[in-house]
Amino acid sequence: MSKFQSFATQGSFRDYQLEAPDETAKIEQETERTIRGRERAQRFLEGNRELYLQAQRLVQGVEKNNREQNFKLETQSRRAYKDILDQEYNLQVEANKQQLAVQQQTYKDLSAFSKSAFELYGNIDKEITERQTEANTVNTILAGTTYQENLAIQSIVGNLTEAEFAQHEVIQNLVKEGKDVKALWTLWKNRKTRGFIDNAGVIENTSRAAVPFLQKAMLEQSKNPNLTTVEEKRLDLEKQMRQWMATSFKSADGRQLNAKLINSIGAPIFNRAYTQAMAEFDRLEKKENEENLDQARRDGYNLAWANGGASEVMKLFSDYPGKDTRKYITDWAVDRVEAGTMTAEEAESLVKTLFKGPNNEDTTWEEKFPSDPNIGRLREVRKKQRRDAVNEYTLREAELKIATETKIQQKLDEFIVDGDGYLSDEESAVIKALEEEGPPGYESPAFTEARKHTVKAKEAELIKNHLQQKVDNMTLKVSDVLEIKSNFDLVRAFLPIAELQEKLRSTPTNPANIEAIKTAVANDRRILNAKNETVVLMQQQFVREYNTLLNQTRDPDKAVAAVLTRIENLKKNPGAIVNGAYTQITEKIKTDAAGAKTSLQQYQNFLKAASKPGFRDNPQKALNTIGVENYTKARQAVLQGREVPGIIKQGAALFNVTPLEFINFLSRGKAGEKPITLDAQLEKLRSQIKPSTRRFYIRPTSNRVERGNYINNPNSVKPTRGRFNVVQYVSNDPRFKNRSFGPIVYDPHGHGGKNMHVHYEFATKEEALAAKALFESKGFRISSFIRPNDTRSAHSKGFALDVAPPLSLPYNERAELEWINSVNAVIGYNPQ
Repeated sequence: MSKFQSFATQGSFRDYQLEAPDETAKIEQETERTIRGRERAQRFLEGNRELYLQAQRLVQGVEKNNREQNFKLETQSRRAYKDILDQEYNLQVEANKQQLAVQQQTYKDLSAFSKSAFELYGNIDKEITERQTEANTVNTILAGTTYQENLAIQSIVGNLTEAEFAQHEVIQNLVKEGKDVKALWTLWKNRKTRGFIDNAGVIENTSRAAVPFLQKAMLEQSKNPNLTTVEEKRLDLEKQMRQWMATSFKSADGRQLNAKLINSIGAPIFNRAYTQAMAEFDRLEKKENEENLDQARRDGYNLAWANGGASEVMKLFSDYPGKDTRKYITDWAVDRVEAGTMTAEEAESLVKTLFKGPNNEDTTWEEKFPSDPNIGRLREVRKKQRRDAVNEYTLREAELKIATETKIQQKLDEFIVDGDGYLSDEESAVIKALEEEGPPGYESPAFTEARKHTVKAKEAELIKNHLQQKVDNMTLKVSDVLEIKSNFDLVRAFLPIAELQEKLRSTPTNPANIEAIKTAVANDRRILNAKNETVVLMQQQFVREYNTLLNQTRDPDKAVAAVLTRIENLKKNPGAIVNGAYTQITEKIKTDAAGAKTSLQQYQNFLKAASKPGFRDNPQKALNTIGVENYTKARQAVLQGREVPGIIKQGAALFNVTPLEFINFLSRGKAGEKPITLDAQLEKLRSQIKPSTRRFYIRPTSNRVERGNYINNPNSVKPTRGRFNVVQYVSNDPRFKNRSFGPIVYDPHGHGGKNMHVHYEFATKEEALAAKALFESKGFRISSFIRPNDTRSAHSKGFALDVAPPLSLPYNERAELEWINSVNAVIGYNPQ
């Protein structure tokens, strides 16, 4: 055996293996020949018998002996022939036996030689098959492919590169389903090996596909109107499952996977999925039966109630007064109360109605079962009904508030937006009457906000600004405050300040401190003329600093010490004084002259004149120095609400007064000219605002004011607007917690928490529709758009929409603000 093994090569036994002779066929041939000989002998005997009988019939009488003799001769001849045939047959059979024995011995010797060769080939072939099948099993499991998918992958032909393979339509579809292209490539490279299709991995993956198949089938059943009962759905799913099993493990040409592997590996997997699906039907069927049973009970209770009320229902109760019955009756009664077909009092009467107990005694529910929680449920229904009545009242009160607020807003728009822009006392009285139509004690947020836009409120604002400028300049006098006759709040606020400032200015040290400051500014060897305008202006600048510090510290010594230190530090700078003048003031004069739109020479003349003694007490001289033309322009600018010329500003700063006070000082130098009063200024300001733009100032934001200013004064900077014009913004944006009315509203209850959404109202329907499309294209959820029946909202006409956050958004201020900012960014909206 060993000498043959040394010459063995792979495939040699497959190509040149010995074939053992088929002994069965030779034995069969020999047997058939034997049978044919015996049959011939039998026919010979039968022929002799027939001749014999014929001789008996023919030979009669005399010829009998002759015939018998002839027959005997013929019979002997035939017997001799038969004996010869039998002898030949026996000799042939013996020869065949001897030949068969020789052949059998030869075959026995050959079989002894080839047996080990056959076994070796079989073992090698089996090992190759098992190894390749195991590799394909692993590759299939990693790729996650089913039987049909492996067939599709195997059908991909050609010498493809990995990149070309990844672009194939079959692979593209598998990748879209979530399969890994690398794993598919490894699987495809082994497509020509054994067990590529018929392996455990294919069967396992194919069997697992039963789960999504059954889920999809049950989902489609829920949408099928023809499948109404659980049993119909069960039979339909069983039919679909049988069809799936018949096709999932078989190719288009009828090839089927290994049945043993399907039974051992696949069956437990898809049977478990099928069992779970059937369990769901069992659950649904149980639920359906319980619902039918519950409905039957309810029908019985309804019939009893219709026939005799609580007493008839309690007769049913007396038959089965168990725990379940008490719960069933309670559920029925509570549902009828909520549906409005039974009052809460009628439901509660069930626990007080008599019924026959187990000993035929009269008793009640609450007496027999005093600790039954269902009694509490029936009584809670009555309490809930009372709470609902309170809530209904609260709702009506809220609706009345909304209706009242709507009327007030409409009237405010008529008085302010479409009127002169301010509220008069008569108009305020009309709004007050509307406010009293609301619930008791109601205060309108719109009216509260609008009070800021009355004539008195605007006047108070101007007066306050005027007084504050004097406070900042340390020039406020008690007489300035006492001149205010129409606003006690301002008097109360500014009078203590005026008294304190007068007290500080009247201290003996104050004039000395001011003089010390002026001396320190002028005392430097580099200054050639102490009356130089730069020296005077620098003195005034440091005096103003002193007044500011004095106003802050209320300590003259600290204030003067700080200013004197500033002066000494300034003079230490070699470039602070050049050519006898303070460099800082010189540069400022040039800048101010340019800002005042006048020549440097004219401005310097004004400064020189202003620095001379007596200038501040001579309005006519000051007017001539400023120029009548500049004064007239400044006066018109104030009356028209425009910005005053730069030279007037500089003069006011030089005099340490407001521009209005400086203009009124100059007006005394012109014959017949009256000073400008605050009322007159206010009237001029109001008259210059175009009616169409007044709405921009009623509920002001920086954008609205900017737009209004541009329309009233086209020479101002043109505002830039986004694509969307947001009229109202309602949210729980924490940056606007103080806003409860107007274009920006903070509403943490209706637009926050579980109700969180952002409400946008746009100027046009087209903007709202375009914003909706934009939000949806970015993946945001529109929770509400057009609500035709919501007549009190901009939703009814399609001007508003609500954007809701994802359900996964955390309930915290930081996360909500980040989401709100992302929503606003979509439409370019920046609430202010």
